[in-house]
Amino acid sequence: MADHDWKTAQSLWTSKRYDACLFYCHLTLEKLLKGLITQETKKAAPYIHDLEELSKKANINPSNKLLRQLAAFTNFNMRCQYPYHKQAFYKLCTREFSKPYFDEAKKYSDLDLCFVSAKFKDTFEAEIYLRTKFHSMDIGFSAPVDIVAFNPKDFKDIAIPLVYEIKKSGREIKLK
Repeated sequence: MADHDWKTAQSLWTSKRYDACLFYCHLTLEKLLKGLITQETKKAAPYIHDLEELSKKANINPSNKLLRQLAAFTNFNMRCQYPYHKQAFYKLCTREFSKPYFDEAKKYSDLDLCFVSAKFKDTFEAEIYLRTKFHSMDIGFSAPVDIVAFNPKDFKDIAIPLVYEIKKSGREIKLK
């Protein structure tokens, strides 16, 4: 479902409906966080829309910067039905106002999985193999999945930008 909402946000961006785009960016992030909560706790996610609170319940240890960004996105959840609130929000959401938020949501709109194994000799072949395997797997929530693979030697090279980013902000999950 997060994938569907992200595609809707992209479509709204293209059609210059920035207020609705930001609302769908919020929905995308909310569903991704709720998917993480469900995966982490094996229980239904809470019926809340506060992205800061959801990030804490998802146990992702958000940085202060991320918490501020999530607070901003929470404001785009237009729960109010009063026309003057919606009109004020609509006027606020120019392209210039909305672009930084849309770009930020884009960073979190998918799930990135990196597999590191000594079995991987050729990164390209490993990624093709993993994509084929993941295509048929239920990962617990609907989101686009980007898969990368490294052998342990290459994964030590922080001069590779992706390796640096993964080591800086990724979560390690050891598989048996």
